[in-house]
Amino acid sequence: MLLVALILLATAAVLGLVLLGYVLRGKPTPKALAFVHGPIAALGVLLVIVRAFVDGGMVWVAAALLALAAAGGIVLITSDLRGRGPSKALSIAHGATAVAGFGLVLWLLVSSSPH
Repeated sequence: MLLVALILLATAAVLGLVLLGYVLRGKPTPKALAFVHGPIAALGVLLVIVRAFVDGGMVWVAAALLALAAAGGIVLITSDLRGRGPSKALSIAHGATAVAGFGLVLWLLVSSSPH
């Protein structure tokens, strides 16, 4: 389950980097891309949360980081759809938090695999 979550989160990260490029250049974000990025990330986060209920421990930390990133993403898309545009600072914080959660999921996956 964590492997599928990692694949979904990696896909969302690539899309998120593209979106971040638009934000940092001050260009309008492609809404279709944002509407693909969000649900893919949300599904990955949901899988991590489900796994946290099974395994507990550090998986909850990863789930919390990813949920915090998701909350930031909701604020970003809401602001963008209301015509204010996404905040550069929040976009960077959103991405950094997501990367931290992703890194922890990756570490958990690697550390739990048989050697």
